[in-house]
Order: sequence, then structure tokens, then C-alpha cells
Amino acid sequence: MSEKDLLRDIRHMRKLFSPEKEATKRTYILKLDESILEDKKAMKSLKFPKGKKYPKLNKKFRGCVYVGVTSHSAEERYNIHASKGKKASKVAKLGYLSDYRNFNQCGKKLTELYGIKQIGWKENKPELLESWLAWRLYKIGYYVWGSHLHLEVDFLGKKPFV
Repeated sequence: MSEKDLLRDIRHMRKLFSPEKEATKRTYILKLDESILEDKKAMKSLKFPKGKKYPKLNKKFRGCVYVGVTSHSAEERYNIHASKGKKASKVAKLGYLSDYRNFNQCGKKLTELYGIKQIGWKENKPELLESWLAWRLYKIGYYVWGSHLHLEVDFLGKKPFV
């Protein structure tokens, strides 16, 4: 599986999950500092690779990322994480965002490239896409934090989440 395949599939999922008359959410991706890999507490919340179901892959390591879903803009959600406040992610509170001052450095490029906007909120669509995107980023070499629905519902690898 290549990045080219991922980008093609993201275009397909963007079309498939665009809403008709629903409020919308979006996925976003934030770059994490690779020193997170040495923190046992942070590694407990790693989503991909993890365990026998999602083992380490023989892919070139691309870095560490956090994948999230929000009704805010990606930059607004980044600011919430960067504040390390109550609604920030665990990895942000632990100090592992790659940059706490500048969204352009931490998440703009990754979010523009891989993020999905205008996701209708019904039937867990945003959370399904959040986990699917995290899984697909893992498949091309990223270590991923943030997504969670795949731990509760077995859908990855099944249409349309292939």
C-alpha cells in the first residue's frame, strides 16, 4: 500500500461521506515529537501499531501523528490541544505536539493532505473516518495516536473502510 493509494482512497471517502443536510465535522492530523516513543505512559495510548491485530510493519517510518475529529476548524482544535487545557488530548498534555506555537508547523500540511472535511455527523461517520484514516496512515508508516472507534467496532478492512 502506497501513499498514492491512500490519497486516491481519501478522495473516494471524501465523496462517499459528504453530508446532505447534516451539521459537519472534520478530521485533522497533528505531527508529534518522536521522543513520544520513549515515554511508557504515552505509549499506552498508541493506537497503531498495537498488538497482534495491528503489528509493526516493515514500512519506512514516517513519524508520529495524532488523528482527531472536530466540529471546529483544524487550527481551532490545534489551539485547544496546544493550551494543554481540559479538552486537550493526553499526548498534547504530556508535551508531545511537535510545535505548541504554530499550527502551520504542527498540522496544516498533514491536515490539508490527508484530512477530510464536511463529514456528516450521523451514524458515527466522523469517528469511523477518524479510525480509518489513522489505520491507513499506519499502513504507510506512521505511528498513530488519537482514534478509538476501531477498538469498539470491528470495521477496518471492510467496505468501504478498506
